[in-house]
Amino acid sequence: VGTQSNGLYRSTDGGATFTNVYAGGNKQVTDILCLPNNRVIASLHSSQVVASDSLGKPGTFKAIAFPSAPGSGSYRRIQLASPANFPNVVYAVFEGFAFDATPVAFYKSSDGGRTWTKRIEPAKAGASYQAYCLLLGASPIDSNDVVCGGVNLVRTLDGGKTWTPLTVGHSDHHAFAYLPKTTNEFIVGTDGGIY
Repeated sequence: VGTQSNGLYRSTDGGATFTNVYAGGNKQVTDILCLPNNRVIASLHSSQVVASDSLGKPGTFKAIAFPSAPGSGSYRRIQLASPANFPNVVYAVFEGFAFDATPVAFYKSSDGGRTWTKRIEPAKAGASYQAYCLLLGASPIDSNDVVCGGVNLVRTLDGGKTWTPLTVGHSDHHAFAYLPKTTNEFIVGTDGGIY
């Protein structure tokens, strides 16, 4: 569980009790990715991304380095996504800092988030309005199929080398999920409902 001011917590008894496992950076956890290979990755607002290879046990988190990463004060949230059938592939999008800023960086990792390759940022996703609307989702069956949303929605079919705008119902995208029994359908939650 990520908190706004106390870092990252973990439960090993179904939520009966929680232990603080990481309280570094600014302690504002914005996203958590739990991979099936015991790796846990968490992003902290305008701060850093950390990872544990021990199911998130206390004292096992280490900072992740991104090549040519945006500097402090130039980004807000970092959203993470991983294709369900490809747990070594991880994506990260850096939200721009200003109210009307588009994403400032996009990365792909093929080794579980240990090393990263910078790709084209999805600028046509539009503004995120300072942590109001930003989503990132990855197809469970195609490791290069990723959707990113801010005020608009865009999709890449080549792992972030190119982006194509999508027209989906309403603006300001907040939530994303692939439909489990189809091969290419997904739903997005927006200010105007679910599409």
